[in-house]
Amino acid sequence: MLNSLQISSIRWEIEPKCNLNCKHCFVGSKLDSFQELDLDSAMKIVNKIASIGVKKVNFTTKEPTLFKELDKLIFYCSLKGIYTELVTNGVLLRDITLSEKIVNSGVGAINISMEGISDTSNDYIRGKGTFVQILKALNNLKNVMEPGRYVPIVIQMTLNRKNKLEVHKIPAFFNSLPVDMVVIGGLLLEGNARENPDIALSSEEFLEAWEIILEEYLSLDYKRYYLNSKSLFPPEAVYYNIMYGTDLCPLPPRCGVLNGNFSLLPNGCIIPCVAILDKEANVGRLPMIDLLNKEFIEEKDKKRMDDFINSVSELIKLRKPYICSQCYYEDWCMPCPVSLLQKGFLDEISERCERALKELEMFLLNIQKAFKEYYVVVSQDTLMHLEKDKAFLTRFYRLGETLQRKYKVDGYKARILKSIFDNGAIALPDLCSDLSVTSADVLNFLKPLFYDGFIEFRRSERVPFYASK
Repeated sequence: MLNSLQISSIRWEIEPKCNLNCKHCFVGSKLDSFQELDLDSAMKIVNKIASIGVKKVNFTTKEPTLFKELDKLIFYCSLKGIYTELVTNGVLLRDITLSEKIVNSGVGAINISMEGISDTSNDYIRGKGTFVQILKALNNLKNVMEPGRYVPIVIQMTLNRKNKLEVHKIPAFFNSLPVDMVVIGGLLLEGNARENPDIALSSEEFLEAWEIILEEYLSLDYKRYYLNSKSLFPPEAVYYNIMYGTDLCPLPPRCGVLNGNFSLLPNGCIIPCVAILDKEANVGRLPMIDLLNKEFIEEKDKKRMDDFINSVSELIKLRKPYICSQCYYEDWCMPCPVSLLQKGFLDEISERCERALKELEMFLLNIQKAFKEYYVVVSQDTLMHLEKDKAFLTRFYRLGETLQRKYKVDGYKARILKSIFDNGAIALPDLCSDLSVTSADVLNFLKPLFYDGFIEFRRSERVPFYASK
């Protein structure tokens, strides 16, 4: 149970309007009744969120670049020790003056949404002429950056019925642009997407498209950007790491409010999440904290928010499909409640996770059958610390994620871990003979570490599995 409101990051819906009307926008009309704040009021809010320990702000939907003097607000966040990111459709950044202001504001990253690599695909979703304007914005951002003021640029793209026709060309297209990361996601039938369900892909179509993109990306001779996906479930991330040699973090999805990530509305009110702003019939009445008209967050505010968060946690547990009860990640995996309220998403979890889990179990079964042929290897950038009967493992991923786990390691388990990490790589039979344990004991203990990505199984000490197939 939560007993104290902890807000680590804010998704600030700073602007209630948008200059586009994208077919898939999950916010849709949720913010239409709100008015825009003035800069002074927004800066007062920054003072308050800084005072309660907020360390990160994402300026996001509707379209934050419509907010007057956004660059000054971002800069003020920096002065208060708050890291910021911008999520934008990029259209207004076709103005090089605005691009330069944003780059010089102190923003930590600029995320630009694109829905295709041609005007046919992108403009179908985002509106006529947007593709050309986004390309101009990217060029502007590149031109105004200099050594010492470089800002990472991330492209966010949802796979849909239109851009599915372009998937073979997507990796090479972005390799020709000044971008640092491309994040591929699925479509949530929420907001405007409820009125345009025909653009959504089935789970099978999504995976087919993603795998083509992944294969084409890996075949690039020189990669100028990182490829990531925000729509993979943990078993799928582990599967792709094995089969393709990717470095995807198997971090289970977790509802933002359970991690201290809250939404800040255009009127200065904190709520658990903007996605559930119109879902009170399903999740209960939303608690709201008015930062403009409150000097401090009162205990009764914290209590209402904590009670609501606990209710959301219970709702997620009740709505999770049966396959979750068979999954190693069950205790950590807490998907977005809005997703879980959609039957189609429940079916998608069941289909995709079941498929990936079967593949992983088959992989482990093959290791068991050919036990003498395999090595266990410490994954890259993994640290381990032993303390009495506990082991603390941490892995740092290339894409910026960090995964930490604690394991109980009484008896022979601590010796197994120490032997693996002291050697970096060791043949499974040698591990058994050195420690006088059975192959079943070893594999049973190593299975969770494998699922969490801290170790790999290889047929050769130096050659990863995907390269030895």
